[in-house]
Amino acid sequence: MTNHDLPAAIEATLLKPVHSPSEVLDMCKLVQDNKLALAMVWPDQVEFIRNHYKDIRLGTVIGFPMGRACLASKQSEILEVSPFVQDVDFVMNYNALVRGDANLVSDELNSLSQWAHGLNLVIKCIVETCYLNPEQQLQALALCEEAKIDFIKTSTGFGPKGAQAEDIRRWAQNRRTSIGIKASGGVRTQAQALEMLNAGASRIGASAIKDILNPAPAIETPGY
Repeated sequence: MTNHDLPAAIEATLLKPVHSPSEVLDMCKLVQDNKLALAMVWPDQVEFIRNHYKDIRLGTVIGFPMGRACLASKQSEILEVSPFVQDVDFVMNYNALVRGDANLVSDELNSLSQWAHGLNLVIKCIVETCYLNPEQQLQALALCEEAKIDFIKTSTGFGPKGAQAEDIRRWAQNRRTSIGIKASGGVRTQAQALEMLNAGASRIGASAIKDILNPAPAIETPGY
């Protein structure tokens, strides 16, 4: 993966708690002008954005950021945004996986996958890797594959750690299907983005778009 291939892999993200309408529209212009993969925004903004940008690919988050909402609530969120978006990134009930209730997680993943695909949406599962040990991360991968989730995604960006190349590599080396991998959370430089892609990610969720696309040149200091 080279920096020339970066734009098509980047999902521009604006999910900070407070921001202005102009900020999100400026981000969408970056998506349009640089032919980025999509714009990822809060659910309450999708109709507003679609009224201003008809042609960009748009995604939103579901059950975000904790993943503790009930299944019916997540389904309702997906249904409400479905007229305006192509992608939905939902937060898995990772607490259930941590406490050993894989059946609950499996039921949620299968139900939401069928629900989203029935609405012709791409669905990504955020598993919040910072709270999962390597064995649980692989368990999450297997459950996502069994449920035919389109992408497994590392992080919300609200946890203590974001995407780690070693976690991406672990998934890439152990996946049994063509499931995509999205690295998100803490990816702020072009070098970090390329590291994630070279480790096996096919999408990058990031807010520091300008820094990733056009990194500042290194400043050389005089030697002695």
